[in-house]
Amino acid sequence: MASIHPVTIARPVHEQRFGHHLVDPYRWLEQGASAEVQGWAEKQHTYTVGELRDNSRWEPIRDRLRQLRNVRDITVPKVAGHSQVFLLRDPEQNQAVLCLETAGQRITVYDPNQSLEPEAVDWFELSHQGQYIAFGVSQHGNEWSTLHVFDTIAGKLTEDRIPRARYSSVAFDPEGTGFYYTRYPLLGEVSEEESDYHSSVFWHTFREPYTKDPMIFHDADRRSMPRISISGTGRYLAIQVSHGWVEDEVLIKDRTGGAPWQKVGPTTPGIAVPYWVQDRLFLHTNRKSARWELLEVDLSDGSWRSVIPPDEGNVLHDVGFFQHRIIAHYNEIAVSRLETFSLDGTSLGAIGIPHYSQVTGMAGSWDGDLTIFGLTGFDRPHGLYRWQAEESLLTPLNVIPDLPSAVSVSQEWATSRDGTRVPYFLLTPKGLVKTGSSPAVVTGYGGFNIAYMPAYSPSILHWVEEGGIYVVSNLRGGSEFGETWHQAGMLDRKQNVFDDFAAVIEDLQHQGWTDPDHTVITGRSNGGLLVGALLTQRPELMKGVVCGVPLLDMIRYPYFQIADLWTHEYGSPDKAADFEWLLKYSPYHNVRPTIDYPATLFFTSSEDSRVDPLHARKMTALLQNLPGQTHPIYLRIESQAGHGVGKTVEQWVTEEADIWTFTEQLIKSTPSIDFSQ
Repeated sequence: MASIHPVTIARPVHEQRFGHHLVDPYRWLEQGASAEVQGWAEKQHTYTVGELRDNSRWEPIRDRLRQLRNVRDITVPKVAGHSQVFLLRDPEQNQAVLCLETAGQRITVYDPNQSLEPEAVDWFELSHQGQYIAFGVSQHGNEWSTLHVFDTIAGKLTEDRIPRARYSSVAFDPEGTGFYYTRYPLLGEVSEEESDYHSSVFWHTFREPYTKDPMIFHDADRRSMPRISISGTGRYLAIQVSHGWVEDEVLIKDRTGGAPWQKVGPTTPGIAVPYWVQDRLFLHTNRKSARWELLEVDLSDGSWRSVIPPDEGNVLHDVGFFQHRIIAHYNEIAVSRLETFSLDGTSLGAIGIPHYSQVTGMAGSWDGDLTIFGLTGFDRPHGLYRWQAEESLLTPLNVIPDLPSAVSVSQEWATSRDGTRVPYFLLTPKGLVKTGSSPAVVTGYGGFNIAYMPAYSPSILHWVEEGGIYVVSNLRGGSEFGETWHQAGMLDRKQNVFDDFAAVIEDLQHQGWTDPDHTVITGRSNGGLLVGALLTQRPELMKGVVCGVPLLDMIRYPYFQIADLWTHEYGSPDKAADFEWLLKYSPYHNVRPTIDYPATLFFTSSEDSRVDPLHARKMTALLQNLPGQTHPIYLRIESQAGHGVGKTVEQWVTEEADIWTFTEQLIKSTPSIDFSQ
């Protein structure tokens, strides 16, 4: 940490916004396509990796992370009849392979490892009858998928290729003539500024040019994201039109007649997710209760009844319809719980799962004889388990052997500034005694209705087995306690999230586990905004910050990539009231020139199509050039990668080695463990 960072020239831009005079010294760094900015970014990255990899611990950390990461990965499958489709990555493979398993045979559908360009399978869908598999392939992690179709009977890819199918929703016609799907405008159909929006539903007939596909649904709001599904008989279509992360509408159409789309479900604001059991429609919704419930809609008159009413203590996180039962997945203070019900709502009993687990997905069919669950925990790699209705326990299907666990997990509570109690997971080495100065890494997210639940991470396991503490915070803005918890951390209430995070850090320190000199905070994406806000608001709480693919300039964030989608969550700087609260916490606008901020590692990717790398670039330059800044400020930029999805194993291992070398050299003083024996 001895060398000097690259020089950055300030070119101030002055503007008046709603009575505020703003000065942006590094707006020129927004131009990511310019040769000057690319040259600057390359110098910053070279400086960063040179500093970090000069540390003798870098290689041992990298090698241990590779060892922990190099286990078999498998996703929860899609199931139809006797066919299962899933992504599988065997040890030593860089990318997961899309596989079909049927009649006891495994077939490779698509192997991105064979491509000359870095590729990844982003998503996949299986038709009701199991004949067709639709999937999306993107390059360099940019997530702009091209839709492919595999015919399982013919055993080969069809000729159909459809671009701009970013996380497409696909519903196959049971007659086998084609499918419904969502895509974004083709290049040239709209202006460049609009091309990241206007997702619409189309119909595609097999072997016909996709350019002739008729549009069957388009919403007036360019930010809307439709998802389409089809009933078991093919009679009905349902479209869930999402307007941000707080509200949507569900539209139904009878394909046998000429009736128009009809809205169904309660009219109160909220979210409703449609599920089909043959031609019966169910809605998993929070429109009547913040803790969610399951309704059945009578399609003859639009009325509905409650099948699984709200649970007073838990959130109905997800549902599945398998083996003539409803499987209810509850979130119980950020931990999964499973219960089964009949279609009339009668409880049929719980399904036992290990404590501190997360159910990552459910698979099966209504008429099938088995259900598959994905399960993970902080010290358990992701695995698949089988459940049959007559059994009371889960049976391992594809599970990594238990790793020697060095992790002790507990759930603690902090009290936020306004008195709200905030839970967090505390991960420590078994038998760790409080000394007041153990190295601790604290993370959180707090946004977009996402719960932070137990999940295996090679990085966390490595950190704890070497004597460190790791904390996962369950902040407002997530879904841990339902929609009320989510809305308490969005828009003008976003400061609650930052206060919650500060409270967790303070509680950890007050309990005698650590102190500010041995604390690093870390977060990614919306979590990058979180740690960026704490960096500027409460720098005294930590020794260092790891800030990944972050949002940091909240006055200009909606103008780049797909970020206008997020104004539902944060607000719009083009509205006077929203501008005021955004300016109050925008990390880029709240840097104080008199502060020597903690050492910070910003990391981003050159092809991130969600959060533009400009945020990390501008914040790096601003902090590096403060007159009193002595602690190092680093910027790491991964080339040929995006927001995180689709990174190769080697990219992941190298990036994580840089991150944990930075963290170790800041706060770790305990002896390292030798894993070479």
